[in-house]
Amino acid sequence: MPKVSVIVPVYNVEQYLDACLDSINAQTYKDFELILVDDGSPDRCGEMCDKYAKDHPNTKVIHQENMGLSEARNQGVKIAEGEYVTFIDSDDYIAPDYVEYLLQLMEKYEADVAIANNVKFFDGQTPVIPQRTETDCLATPGQALSKMCYGEYSICAWGKLYKRFLVEKYPYPKGALYEDLATTYKIAGDSQKVAYGSKVVYYWRQRKGSITREKITERHFFGITATKQMLQYIEQRYPEAIPAAENRCATKIIDNAYRIVMGNKDKEMFRRTRAEIKPFVKSILKNKKSSFAVKLRTATLWLGYVPFLLVSKVYSKVK
Repeated sequence: MPKVSVIVPVYNVEQYLDACLDSINAQTYKDFELILVDDGSPDRCGEMCDKYAKDHPNTKVIHQENMGLSEARNQGVKIAEGEYVTFIDSDDYIAPDYVEYLLQLMEKYEADVAIANNVKFFDGQTPVIPQRTETDCLATPGQALSKMCYGEYSICAWGKLYKRFLVEKYPYPKGALYEDLATTYKIAGDSQKVAYGSKVVYYWRQRKGSITREKITERHFFGITATKQMLQYIEQRYPEAIPAAENRCATKIIDNAYRIVMGNKDKEMFRRTRAEIKPFVKSILKNKKSSFAVKLRTATLWLGYVPFLLVSKVYSKVK
């Protein structure tokens, strides 16, 4: 039985899939199975998955009707045999020691979840890895949740190694955007120990067609709902992380508002989003760990469309 199950949901990424698969094939740690889930991809991805599996005996392929990223991950988990599970998005790629590094963190700290660092890069560019001393540490669930909420640890599904029982216990919500935002906190919160390593081993591609760069629609409001549900969960189980969770709610609301004023310019959607920030204004302005940018954007969002638009334009140029 393989030690690790690597699950890759695949949809409409024909031009990126080879790079992803090549990076997986180059892993220094070899005791893993690869599960490719073709989520009804309209391009050649299904054929590419089958061809890869033919040449690599440790690979399984699932072909299914398009059901979305959540169900693709869930279906992969159902047939996973590894003691540990990791997810990789098919338009991203990983360092040669990705699996080995996460497994070392998991075993060093006897953890239930191991989190590695990542770097974001835009399509067509080469990732730039910050030069800094690599460190690793152990976190309690409450500490890990705080760091996720402040953006110190990624809350995405990928870039992590999980004990399989945790991803079996918490499947991703079918058909929802921000499915990892709605799930990762439950997995971390139900863990005994969370390990973190600062080494960059995951390369996160930003492309025009990705979900995170879409214009705001009704479906995107689920992200706000998910962060509010996370806050309720933390209030009940990890009260020390409440300020961090409030910060995460505010940043998700700000993100929605930013994409509205810079894209849709839908005044009704903005009005609804602005109303969501009201319960968090005082706590964010008092929170010493909330950044100046978050405080400024929170305050101007509450003031209204024009102040927030002006700050958003400046923020866009600086970013």
